Amino acid sequence: MFNNFAPLDILIFAAIAGVVLYRVYKTLGTQTEVDPDPKEAKNSAKSSVSSNKEPATVQPLFSPDVDSTEDDAESPYAEIIALDPDFDEKSFLEGASIAFDMITIAYAKGDTKTLKSLLSTELFDDFCADIKEAKKLQHRTEVEIIGIDNMEIASTAIEDTTITLEVIIESEQMLTVYDGENNLIEGDAEELTDMRDIWYFQRNTQSQNPNWTLVQVKYEE
Repeated sequence: MFNNFAPLDILIFAAIAGVVLYRVYKTLGTQTEVDPDPKEAKNSAKSSVSSNKEPATVQPLFSPDVDSTEDDAESPYAEIIALDPDFDEKSFLEGASIAFDMITIAYAKGDTKTLKSLLSTELFDDFCADIKEAKKLQHRTEVEIIGIDNMEIASTAIEDTTITLEVIIESEQMLTVYDGENNLIEGDAEELTDMRDIWYFQRNTQSQNPNWTLVQVKYEE
């Protein structure tokens, strides 16, 4: 799924998990307070916490250039908006960008607590099995998302009150895998890897939970 990611120590993820979780919940499918500056599309994956006492603003790795002035009746998401009036493509993609960063790093670190809050039950079980296998093999993965070159909603599906969005994510990552003796067994420590992932987010509009859940991942390189 992610080439057997193992625990990762290059990012101080634990310290920012709570803040980022809050931002994901606020932005996946709802309005966002993030400044959508396209020039920030390749920000580093290393999120940080503000030095003052105000809540930190988490910048998405990808800022979509989407015209949100289109009339709802003419929107390609008219059926979705009918079920979820708060849906906004730009806000969703910004939130999905944060989720991509969060889930990728949590998976590499073996952070099942964070994963459980963002994945469907079935996908969470699959991720946990991969993490367990990586630990058994004593594999360690180091990953840094340099930036997201493209993120777009490729297709939509509606079944009763459940919405599923297929999202294509093209990113640049520094990805390496080491064995128990610290030998590099996969990836390149000096070259970026171009990644292409297809993620499926889902939400039941009748549920009291307003958040989108990742239900499936297809990995391509």
